[in-house]
Amino acid sequence: MKRYFIILALAILPAIAVAQQHPWQQGGNTPQPWRPGQQVPGFNMPQPQQFSPEAYKKHLEQYITEHAGLTQQEGQKFFPMLHEMMAKQREVQGKRHANLRKGNEAKSEVDFEKLLNQNAELSIEESRIELMYYKKFHRVLSWEKIYKVNGALYMFNMEALRRFTPQRPAGQWPGQQRQNKK
Repeated sequence: MKRYFIILALAILPAIAVAQQHPWQQGGNTPQPWRPGQQVPGFNMPQPQQFSPEAYKKHLEQYITEHAGLTQQEGQKFFPMLHEMMAKQREVQGKRHANLRKGNEAKSEVDFEKLLNQNAELSIEESRIELMYYKKFHRVLSWEKIYKVNGALYMFNMEALRRFTPQRPAGQWPGQQRQNKK
């Protein structure tokens, strides 16, 4: 009998927890539906921001100029080439993503082998584009500055990724379930 009482009590606890008032319900106010751009009282969450390619380019150029030590004249000649390289690489990356989506339709080992070979070729093409543009960059910048630009570009992308990735415990990857320690 005690066991059934405990099971009944455990079944009722979630309902009690759900019935607790939220911060915006205190004082008898009924919750209003949330709309994008609207702050919810009691919560300090940052507002979602709309991605702007122009703002991204501006921040990228500022970051690279600062971290690679580019002069204004170097930047004026260099950044159009960098954006051109990035556009070509995005085009190849788009082909790779389309290739990945085709994997859902693949049925045989031959299909998967073909997709993997195409993906490897596209990866090599992306690297060839990068090498070709390094030689173009050298017309404007020293090899040292090109190396610093490459590092700054990597760090900029890592920081941008951190900004748009939700916080999670250390060592936990997206989609990974938390392991209960016994």
